[in-house]
Amino acid sequence: MDQSSKSSHNSQPEATVLCAEILGLSELSSKLASEKFSSLMNECFDFVIKKIELYGGTVSNLDGENIKAVFGIPEPLSGAPAKAVGAAIDLMERFKTFNEVKELSNPVYLRVGLETGPVIVSKVGKDEHSRYNVFGETVNTAIRIRD
Repeated sequence: MDQSSKSSHNSQPEATVLCAEILGLSELSSKLASEKFSSLMNECFDFVIKKIELYGGTVSNLDGENIKAVFGIPEPLSGAPAKAVGAAIDLMERFKTFNEVKELSNPVYLRVGLETGPVIVSKVGKDEHSRYNVFGETVNTAIRIRD
């Protein structure tokens, strides 16, 4: 394994973590029928996942309004920090367009934090249903930056 994919800190792999929060969901959910709200959220999550994957990242967690993605896990990714920044910028622009196209009276938007560093990796599930989740100070820092 090359040096760019390993950190000297406890030999943990290095990755870039994107932690995002979709803001405005509570207000939107109170104004829309549940079917309409669910449809809009499914559309949001679909473009979030596709955009992150387009930049080489992996969504490790979608939890209500929170999104955690990792760039460089499970495989090292050349230029992971730049790719994560590109994904974040594209996602923020996509949310802006989404609000305009859907003519939402209560817009939804994305707040993002990014950090690169050593991560603790946990593989959850088996076969094609497995996901990689990451933990540690790098993730915590990305969350603090986001907030």
